[in-house]
Amino acid sequence: MIRFPTNLIVLEGPDASGKSSLYQDVHKHSSFKWNIQDRSWLSMLVYGIMYGRDTSALARGMWEELTCLNNRMVFVLPPWQTIKERFEKRGDDFQNEDSLKRVYSLFEEKDWLFNMPNVLHLDNAELDQEESAAKVAGWVLTKEEDFGLDEIAAEVLRFVSNMPFTSEAKDCESTLNFTFYDDVVRNGSSSPCLEEYDVDIEDELLTDEEEGEYYKEITEKFMSKVKNELDGLNEYGEEQTLESRRFVYADDRCISFIQAMFRNKTLDFHVVLRSSNVAKTFHKDLKFLHFLASHLIEDCPEFWDTRDVRFRFNINSAHLVR
Repeated sequence: MIRFPTNLIVLEGPDASGKSSLYQDVHKHSSFKWNIQDRSWLSMLVYGIMYGRDTSALARGMWEELTCLNNRMVFVLPPWQTIKERFEKRGDDFQNEDSLKRVYSLFEEKDWLFNMPNVLHLDNAELDQEESAAKVAGWVLTKEEDFGLDEIAAEVLRFVSNMPFTSEAKDCESTLNFTFYDDVVRNGSSSPCLEEYDVDIEDELLTDEEEGEYYKEITEKFMSKVKNELDGLNEYGEEQTLESRRFVYADDRCISFIQAMFRNKTLDFHVVLRSSNVAKTFHKDLKFLHFLASHLIEDCPEFWDTRDVRFRFNINSAHLVR
């Protein structure tokens, strides 16, 4: 089963939106399952704008937090009238109605975030506290437990498709990173493979009209590198163990770096894509790299003790060509 874990849940929104109550209620609902943070870079950016500070570093911090797809932002933004009524009932140590309206407007300007795949817009005006907490927990659990490779590829495409960009920009482009896991399964006496591995996908990818030869080349080079290192066919003439850091593929094309490291029965499969057209090729690349990790485990008995694989992806230019 593929697991797409949560790194951090960020609760964002203006004062009197209900973040503090939500913080407590989600913890109670989940038995403290997740790392939840009340306010983050978005609030720092909003208040930086409000008080006339230099916000370049704050905007960069917000974007870096958002471009890790294992981070989930809950953007709590009910209608202004709801915020106003709550303020009139409870007051505030720092805000008056005018300043609170200004804060609300600045958050409202960031409503483009609602379209990002790792952002949940929570309008809690008509939900009680338990319903709000359940909605957040359900949303996070769906991403963690009900995602496969197709859903991860769709998450990447949706992120890039909904990024803000200037009219002068040729492409929509951003860095992106994410981590997911897949378990190894063993079927009797046969060699192990990843649970989500599909032999039909392998045939489809390696015969793909546009990418098939490229994928075959990477497979051959990577597998030869691993086997040569295990056999001591390197510049040192030393046989490598599973603890080696030398199981590496590097190239100047789109899939530019792959490293496999075996630690505590987990195969860490780290991939860097220097460039990826997320509409045209990324879904293929993702499935191919998943296949490659499974192929490594199946084809090398040295790796048969692998329990699961951690996939770490860094995309240095996730883009759509306009």
